[in-house]
Amino acid sequence: MSIQNVIYKKIQDPNVDKVTKDVLKVVKADMQRERDKKISDKVSLRIIKRHINDAKEMMTYDNNNGNHKDVIDVLSEFLPKKVDIKEVEAWIRDNIDFSNYKNKMQAMGEIMRHFGAAVDGNEIRSLIQKMN
Repeated sequence: MSIQNVIYKKIQDPNVDKVTKDVLKVVKADMQRERDKKISDKVSLRIIKRHINDAKEMMTYDNNNGNHKDVIDVLSEFLPKKVDIKEVEAWIRDNIDFSNYKNKMQAMGEIMRHFGAAVDGNEIRSLIQKMN
């Protein structure tokens, strides 16, 4: 089931608390502004990440962090689980031959395609720079 459908179903679920529903309704409204009615999980994640980043930024300016923390807590459950950096390093050693690239940083595209949003690009960049 797509992220979009999960969000829509949670909004309709009578067992979901009001705070969660309110946060999800804002995300749903953004999803409905997209050109296509059915959006991909990639687009859904982009919208969710934007709301999380906005909430984090607002927390730095607002002493009443409650509402912003609710947004982060509710939406974080939709983000893919992060992959441990040691697991990424092992995968790179098994699957990437840096001699095929003029610059080993060029392998980053292949690594990011494999792991997607489950890894942080900055961490991968640091890891590649440290590897021999």
